Amino acid sequence: MNRTRATDNVAVRPAPTGATHAAGYFETGTTVDAEWLNGVQEEICNAIEDHGLTLDTDDYEQNAVMLSGVHAITSEKRHAEIATTGVTSVATKAAINVSNAIVSGNRAVAIGGGNQNVSGEWAGSYGGGNHIVSGEDAVCVGGDGCTASGLDSGNLAGWNNVASGQDAVNCGGANGISSGDYSGAIASTSHKNTGENSLSIGCHATRNSGVDAVVAGGKHFENIDDFCVCGGYGASNPANFGDGLTNKNVKWKLHNDTGNAEFVGDIEVQGKIKNAAGADVVFDDGITVEGDASIDGAATVGGRLTIEAQTSFSAGDDSGKVDWNSSAKFFETDAMASVADRSVYHCGVIISNSDSNSHAIETGSSIYLDFARPSTGVLIGGMVRVKSGDTDAQKRSRWVVSEGIDPSDSGRKTIITSVGEETVSIAGNDAEFLRLDVYLYHAKINT
Repeated sequence: MNRTRATDNVAVRPAPTGATHAAGYFETGTTVDAEWLNGVQEEICNAIEDHGLTLDTDDYEQNAVMLSGVHAITSEKRHAEIATTGVTSVATKAAINVSNAIVSGNRAVAIGGGNQNVSGEWAGSYGGGNHIVSGEDAVCVGGDGCTASGLDSGNLAGWNNVASGQDAVNCGGANGISSGDYSGAIASTSHKNTGENSLSIGCHATRNSGVDAVVAGGKHFENIDDFCVCGGYGASNPANFGDGLTNKNVKWKLHNDTGNAEFVGDIEVQGKIKNAAGADVVFDDGITVEGDASIDGAATVGGRLTIEAQTSFSAGDDSGKVDWNSSAKFFETDAMASVADRSVYHCGVIISNSDSNSHAIETGSSIYLDFARPSTGVLIGGMVRVKSGDTDAQKRSRWVVSEGIDPSDSGRKTIITSVGEETVSIAGNDAEFLRLDVYLYHAKINT
């Protein structure tokens, strides 16, 4: 398509003649004048040039190319009523397949849906309806009745959500506000995230003013702490809800800056609880352990401690050896066990006899165990379990735990005493071994 190259054409379109005849239709004999032909020509050529094509005399498909894929698209270039700014030489606003949309922002667009108001520069509304997109580079995709007023803010689906913070976003949910810069919400309703980089996930009626803080699950609770992840629950909004002064109805919290954790209810552990060497484990309420518990530091429990499975606070298996080489009533272990400040721990004791003759362990015979501990604490109980023996009598032996003064050095030591009704014999020349597990319980470790 190109403008006429006929003989006697002129380089500049003639001015309108101002003909006074009423507009009408052709019939046989109607005069075809230059003004009408120029009008038809310019309608076609202008459309092709607006599409960015250069007129080409030898190309008969330029008009088809221009129209392909452009159906249902309007712009302020030809429909000024959709814009509030003047017409420029290039279309800067577009409404595509929409109903009652107002697109006034520079380079703004509305695609699909209806009743959108897109006033932000480079902003857009895609599907959905009744959106207000006023922030620069802001966007609403799907959903209904959402507002994106912050710079680079957005709403993805959802209903009646507001993203007013810079780079804030709401994904799904309803009736929420993300006003903190870089804040957001995922599948939450009636939320308010005012902290920078704050986030709510799967919540209802929550308030989050913490910086780099996440509230997850639950409803009717408020977080004000920074650098944490927390959850909570309330039957209804608490007093002074959203004042940003106190945490409300928070049930658990993990502090990312300190590594501390807080739980209002019980903690049920089916695996292991481990801490870094030398660190303390503190429980202000209670703890129930159903698996193994290994603690290298101090464990302080202000409430209830329930141990429902094997617990190993070991000072070392077979850490004490006793040579029952005479008929004496009192024996010392041949090694001192060094143990940490724990309220519960275990050690092993081996009884053998290096003498050539056998010797008896009579009722009342005692073994003094010397444990080196940084703090004393108070021994409140213990038990001795026969781990193994070479004779039935050895296996049937019974022992009790106490604490008292060793007559050999006047030192306070842990004592295990034989209380069985039968005399237990230990063969000489280390031919037999009686192994005992000793478990000791202390009420408190003083530091």
